Amino acid sequence: MEVTLSDSSPFEYIRALVYGPPGAGKTFSSLTLSDAVPADFGAKGKPVLGRNPAVTLSDMLWLSFDSGATEGMKQQGLRVNEIKLSQEGDKLLAALKEAPALAKGLVDKGVKTVVIDTVTALDEMLVTYWRNKGLEKWDLFGAVKVGHYKFAMDVKSLKANVLFLCHAKALMEPADATQQNKITAAGFAKIVPDITGGALNHYRRDSSFILPCTVGKENNEDGRWFYTASNKGYEAKSRYVLPPVIEADWRKIKAVTK
Repeated sequence: MEVTLSDSSPFEYIRALVYGPPGAGKTFSSLTLSDAVPADFGAKGKPVLGRNPAVTLSDMLWLSFDSGATEGMKQQGLRVNEIKLSQEGDKLLAALKEAPALAKGLVDKGVKTVVIDTVTALDEMLVTYWRNKGLEKWDLFGAVKVGHYKFAMDVKSLKANVLFLCHAKALMEPADATQQNKITAAGFAKIVPDITGGALNHYRRDSSFILPCTVGKENNEDGRWFYTASNKGYEAKSRYVLPPVIEADWRKIKAVTK
């Protein structure tokens, strides 16, 4: 055992939880972590369609639980490595064991970023699987939480950037105004990643970034955006000092974290 200075180890791998409503840009913002992403690909302006030849982002791997997670890339002439994991029944648990091992093999061959798209879809599959096995209430939640834990730990052990993508959900408003005031005063968010119960902490923990991804107008500009601090009811976190609203482009963040 030895004592070292806190800045003696370089910032090697990004661990992030990115969430938002459908169509906000979670999937496409992830592409900006590739060293091969075209310079004209970004969070603002009109997308470039029909690149020919298509650009292969060989340093990226998608673990796709959402059906059609990468479907829109083809129109823009982009492609990535992909493992499709939309499974049912016992095949799901087998896939959750096999996928991280397969991902490790690809990381060893040069993949630098692994994207899980989306944890929400995985969550729904786990809930359905265990409910069909007859589990209910706390037994159901416990089994789902364990499934998430095993998968999250295996993926986070990869020597690569890891982005966990999620859909967003709005928490129910308390009926009691006093309770709502307490929640507001404590700074708790109203919009959070859509993952069952305590399983969320398996993805929130160890993340340097929890980034809501939204589409619309910010700073009088249209585009897709990350919130790096809690904003508009969204939960957010950054261990680095960043603008509170930043383009949904990891190139902007990497420039700070080098």
